Amino acid sequence: MSGIAVDNDISKLYNDMKLNKTKPPVSYMQLHIEDSKIVKIEKTVLKEDANGSFDEFRTCLPENDCRYIIFDFPYETLDKQQNNKLVFIAWSPDCAKVKAKMVYAATKETVKKAFGEGGIALEVQANDMSEIETLDIAEKLKLKKT
Repeated sequence: MSGIAVDNDISKLYNDMKLNKTKPPVSYMQLHIEDSKIVKIEKTVLKEDANGSFDEFRTCLPENDCRYIIFDFPYETLDKQQNNKLVFIAWSPDCAKVKAKMVYAATKETVKKAFGEGGIALEVQANDMSEIETLDIAEKLKLKKT
């Protein structure tokens, strides 16, 4: 527990994403800790935007700073149906400052608690790009019972 608060806008947008109520549809929201006091939405990216795909999203992550991401991840089920699931990514690259990694790790449960029960199909702790490969995420979602 870090004592850092979570902005109410995050819970509202998360619930809208979970219920597919965002118009136009949001692909992901990226969260950051502002002034060591509050977790805020840093940016939202629409599904229709060029950088709304998972591969494009990966290129937008900061190389030496931490972030939380909620991504509405599209994948194909084992029986070949198209589906979307919310994936929570805690991005903490190896080259980030130690203090930032500690603060983000200590605040992660507070952020998840703001989302409420249910909705997150997969949680990923990523320290480098190899831990958030598109195919790996899709495989984990296919095999996970929800």
